[in-house]
Amino acid sequence: GMYIIVHPDHIEDVIAQYEKGGHFEELMSLLDSGLASERSHVGMYTEQAILYTKYKPEKLMDFIKLNTQKLNIPKLIHACERHYHWQEAVFLYTHYDEFDSAANTMMAHSPVAFAHDQFMMILQKVSNMEIYYRAIQFYLDEQPMQLNPLLNTIMAKVDHARVVQQVRKVGHLPLILPYMKAAQQHNLQAVNEAINDLYVEGEQYDELRQSIEDFDNIDQISLAQKLEKHELVEMRRIAALVYKKNKRYKQSIDLSKQDKMYKDAMETAFESGNADLAESLLRYFVDNDMKECF
Repeated sequence: GMYIIVHPDHIEDVIAQYEKGGHFEELMSLLDSGLASERSHVGMYTEQAILYTKYKPEKLMDFIKLNTQKLNIPKLIHACERHYHWQEAVFLYTHYDEFDSAANTMMAHSPVAFAHDQFMMILQKVSNMEIYYRAIQFYLDEQPMQLNPLLNTIMAKVDHARVVQQVRKVGHLPLILPYMKAAQQHNLQAVNEAINDLYVEGEQYDELRQSIEDFDNIDQISLAQKLEKHELVEMRRIAALVYKKNKRYKQSIDLSKQDKMYKDAMETAFESGNADLAESLLRYFVDNDMKECF
């Protein structure tokens, strides 16, 4: 056997003959001895690895790591997949610069193939942008507490509006608030409105007011209409502020009067520069005997 296996054209015939007779241990021992020969070749290393996929899987990963440069990687990947050795397949894909396939294999066979740190490294090198969004869904399903680190890793490469839409669709926006706050610097409407919705839901009026002041790319009137019916007076004050920012001074003043926020009403009347609005507010104070407002 030693004289035959050093010939690449005949090694498969030898292997077939040994396997046909069930002599698996002897075959692996023969190839192992052959690897020490000066005439060892890629075919011998690859066939030994393929035998390990079938008969000695516990030796497979160490053998691959020791001999990565001496293997026919595409052929070995096929054998690994045929015998369900997904971790080894991922390792081979990464060393063959097939990062898209590595990422997809990790997600498809996560119980045995997934490792967060390794996946982060692979994502930096994928070429198909759709893998980013597939990864987001995968993390939502299987690794939700690691979702923000994932998003931080791919932040420069994704469409933030699409990410928000994808996560909003499954009802998990609160999970990605740290990511959205980092992405808000781009002043995108989808991101701004998603953050503001969370602030409204959480009754975080200070954060909401700051967000509106700093990032104005939102449907402002729709937000004001939503907030003017809110049970918290501070939220209604924000509605009045938004109306004022959009030069709807009368609506802003009426809302402030309704909540007895007279200082807000006076500031809005002053900012409007409208004498009729100012006079109307003064008459309101007179009619209601509000001397303190003068």
